[in-house]
Amino acid sequence: MNLFSVPISRVGFGYDLAFEDWNNGLVGYRVFGEGEQEPLEGGLGFGLEMLLSFEGAEQWKNQIPSDIYNNTSVYPEHQFQMLYLAANYPQAIDLLDSRPILLALICDSCSVDSSEAARLVGLGQRQILAELGLEHTKAALKFLDKVVKNERLCSSLSIVKSLLHPVEKRYQRFSHYSELSHSAVIIDHTYPFLTGTKLGMALASDRSNKDYSMSAYFTDTLRLGEAIGIHDPISVIERLPSLDKLRELHDRWSDQRMQIRFELQKPKDTDVPYPRFQIIT
Repeated sequence: MNLFSVPISRVGFGYDLAFEDWNNGLVGYRVFGEGEQEPLEGGLGFGLEMLLSFEGAEQWKNQIPSDIYNNTSVYPEHQFQMLYLAANYPQAIDLLDSRPILLALICDSCSVDSSEAARLVGLGQRQILAELGLEHTKAALKFLDKVVKNERLCSSLSIVKSLLHPVEKRYQRFSHYSELSHSAVIIDHTYPFLTGTKLGMALASDRSNKDYSMSAYFTDTLRLGEAIGIHDPISVIERLPSLDKLRELHDRWSDQRMQIRFELQKPKDTDVPYPRFQIIT
């Protein structure tokens, strides 16, 4: 049997790894000091990129179908287990072709039990979600299609699972979004009243700044409104139709706060004329 051996004991692990090739099911083994082999029950817990610096890694990688390898690379922590399932179960390849995030969710739940993962792979897509304890409506599947358009959010499985909680059903808040970004979810978590509004969508799609982002700008605007005594600054802000209008409001409220500070700091009686003293000669 020709195995791809990876001596990860050199970098601190208590064992080495060995893998069969794609045609033999990508079966993995832990290899201990005396040559004893123990089959891997689940995933590796780290990305395959870590293995590619070892001799023979590129040759081993190249015998895996490139489209399947690329579809799993979005989920580095679960990539090996996803590839193992794809090498052994045609249903896993079907998931990779349709909704690869479902296969990633299976591996996230069954990271140490590939036999249970294989059972879930054989179910229908809504059944998979139900077995994982997630919302399993047709709308939930459509929500996942929005998620997979954004790689950063797609790989944030804990966030995706929280949105698909079967009681809270927060995924429903994004029904008007054609594509869901990581920024949109973070804004929803911080400012839920903006989700679905024109301003909320504009904030989520803004590309002009990085993580200073318009979210920080929004927070500053909110604090300005509170500082100048606006009764309900949130209700004012959430009705804004665009980022330009948010900037205009921010500048206007900033000017008002400056004026208030100026008035508070101005010495008393500055408008009272000095008394005139009569000079006695």
